[in-house]
Amino acid sequence: TKNKKTTHKSTKKKTSKKKTGSKKASKKQQPTVYYITPPEENLRGAPSGQRIGSLTRGTPVKVTKVKGNWAYVTVKAWIWKPSLSKTKPKTTSELLVKDVDGIFKGKSFVIKGALVNQTKVDFGKVVLQGELFKGKKRVAHKSLSLFSKKKPLKAGRTASFSISFKRTKGFDSYSVRILTATEK
Repeated sequence: TKNKKTTHKSTKKKTSKKKTGSKKASKKQQPTVYYITPPEENLRGAPSGQRIGSLTRGTPVKVTKVKGNWAYVTVKAWIWKPSLSKTKPKTTSELLVKDVDGIFKGKSFVIKGALVNQTKVDFGKVVLQGELFKGKKRVAHKSLSLFSKKKPLKAGRTASFSISFKRTKGFDSYSVRILTATEK
């Protein structure tokens, strides 16, 4: 009679373990692979926490948990969720401009970049200026206003920008600088 009881108990345990195991397996989500989209994104020890490192554009990460706009990635750090994409972004190496025989003359040219707010201040308005040079002489310039009080560049965030020049006069270098940055 004792043997029957023991056998009955062990059978019960096996059955309950299987049920519990299958419930856990159905609830547990597999990590989703995303790719970093900005040129560089900070890793943090906690959402909005101290910076502990960074990852570059195109780096694949597995997201294991989401908390608001923050995603916990397999490198055991937090990253701002809007910086992630399910598709790998196109990467570009640093552009070196060289005007050989007026190759850029009369052509359109676009300067693309990212503005990183490394301060603890939100900026309500930022004005960038792109400039094209032939030697030391500025041959073209264009200003671009970004953000507003309603949609500021928040502290610690990154935003991309694009400054287009149409029908250039020919140039061999360019620059982008911040003309003004107004606190929110």
